[in-house]
Order: sequence, then C-alpha cells, then structure tokens
Amino acid sequence: MDTCKKCKNELGFWQVLKSFWLNYRSIKCFFCGAVQQHADRNKVVGGAVIFLTLLFTARLLFTGEFNEMILLGYLFVTAFTGIIFSLGAVPFLRFNILQTQRFDNKRNR
Repeated sequence: MDTCKKCKNELGFWQVLKSFWLNYRSIKCFFCGAVQQHADRNKVVGGAVIFLTLLFTARLLFTGEFNEMILLGYLFVTAFTGIIFSLGAVPFLRFNILQTQRFDNKRNR
C-alpha cells in the first residue's frame, strides 16, 4: 500500500479502492490533508484488471449454447471477478502529491 508523500502515513485501503473505481479521482490524506493524485502507472494496472477479468470469464461466453440465463450468469460472474481483481490491485496502486501553484502578492524586484 502506498503512503502519503507529505507525512508518510499509509493511505486507507477503502479510500484508495473508491478513488480507483471512481475514475482515478484524487484523494486527501486523513492525517495532513495533502491531496494525492494517481500515478500514470495506475491506468496500466486498471487495464490489466479489466484484461484479466475478461480473460478469466471469456470461457463462459463461448460455451456453445447461448440464452438469456447464460448471458445473465456471464454478467454476474464478470462483475464479481472484476471486483475481486480490483481488490487485489489496490496494493499495486501508487500516488503522487498534487502540486498547486501559489501566487504571491509580492512584487518582483
């Protein structure tokens, strides 16, 4: 699990998972309030989760028969497998501190 880049405290598991599921939203550290954004490699991890989910559940789709119950079962198994794989991906997610620019009212001399 990744830590806050400012105070070095560990980020919450469910907080990281929620931001991963909600399109890589930035998260705020509980301890110091620093805003953390997803690193670029997290999109590769997200793509791997989707690819592995479809790879492991594709066998259900090509059973030879096809009806509404098989499609419904495929959708449920795919959703469940995607959730399980995303839970396993959380320790691999990394964050960067969000740098904000500060504007000073001082004159440059």
